[in-house]
Amino acid sequence: MLEFKKIIEGLDVAFFLAIKNLFFKKKMLIMIIVIIGLGFLSMVFSASIITGLKFQIEDKAIGVMTGNVLIEPDVDKDFILNVDEINKKALAIPGVVGVSPHINRGITLIDKHGTKAPSQLRIIDPEKEARVSYIDDNILSGRYLSQKTVGEILIGSDLTKKYRMQEALPAVDVDAGDMITVIFDNGVTKELKVRGVYGLDFAATDIYTYITKEEAKQVFNVTDEDLNIATEIMIKTKERGIEDDVIYKLKQFGISGRIWSWQEKLGILNQFTDSLLIVSKITALIGTIIAFATIYIMIYINVLHKRTQIGVMKAMGINKETILTSYVIQSFFYGILGGIFGFFLTKSMIAYFTINPIIMPIGAVYPIIKLSDYVISFFILLISSVFAGYFPAQGAIKENILDAIFKG
Repeated sequence: MLEFKKIIEGLDVAFFLAIKNLFFKKKMLIMIIVIIGLGFLSMVFSASIITGLKFQIEDKAIGVMTGNVLIEPDVDKDFILNVDEINKKALAIPGVVGVSPHINRGITLIDKHGTKAPSQLRIIDPEKEARVSYIDDNILSGRYLSQKTVGEILIGSDLTKKYRMQEALPAVDVDAGDMITVIFDNGVTKELKVRGVYGLDFAATDIYTYITKEEAKQVFNVTDEDLNIATEIMIKTKERGIEDDVIYKLKQFGISGRIWSWQEKLGILNQFTDSLLIVSKITALIGTIIAFATIYIMIYINVLHKRTQIGVMKAMGINKETILTSYVIQSFFYGILGGIFGFFLTKSMIAYFTINPIIMPIGAVYPIIKLSDYVISFFILLISSVFAGYFPAQGAIKENILDAIFKG
């Protein structure tokens, strides 16, 4: 309690000493600010890129594989019934922007050379699918399906030799406009024209084929009423984070089946993307260590060079608590100035890479960062700055006055 009182009483002196030390060597101050700013950049910017990469992987999987919410039949059933009614109820839920039912079947593609490639076929309503998935915006060759398209098929890029990313996957030698033989799982064999090839540059999403319900009527000899079923129903929301609310509402409406959020359905992929955040935490730790080490070293050198001055100040009656506080204040200001510089440096970097995204195999990756990330990083930087100034100064102020004066 007595030491705290001494600190408060000598606070004005401590501030004076801290400011004098801070601006004693302006070039040194600038160098320290730059280094700490780079540490702040390391803490924040690397994490923003990793977060952007994580978001991009998840977004593509959501956009083709699961939607934000996925409805599947109960375990003992093959199909979801009364799909039109489910569609109306789902669209009535706040935040839902699209619903697309799929009827999944198995097919085999055979090109002109006799090469075969198995695939999962999705029977879709092209307009509904366009509201949920990104396929219509990622056509590599040809065109997307229209509502009345018959005699044509849309193929994922990893099923084609020309566009595939995974060489190990079975693929056929076709492009948009070519004819291809399709063997459906009901035994029907049909020649279809490849209307288009889509690709999202992500292997797990580019392995499907699509036909319209109009084409399915002919192939499977069914009616519109027969197609009022689904193997799965993908639901798109306007934003992430409301999936649980949507699932709750669906269950309130009495919609049966297994209802999954995208996090639950993606499983291992979601665990993988979450593991990327470990890397961002490591880079943040490195940035913190850089800032801590910089301030620690500079305060330590400062104290060594001013041992005589510290001894004289103690001889003049300035208590050790005031001297220690002055160095803590000095390091605190290092943290503030370095953090401000780092903030603007990071903002500039993020602005640049937002305009010029990093091109990766899965597509363009943009940095993603929230205001809270800046605040937390700045707070950590200030705390580490205070400790970095406290430890080296604490040892020096305990030194005997005469030793400090004559050995300084």
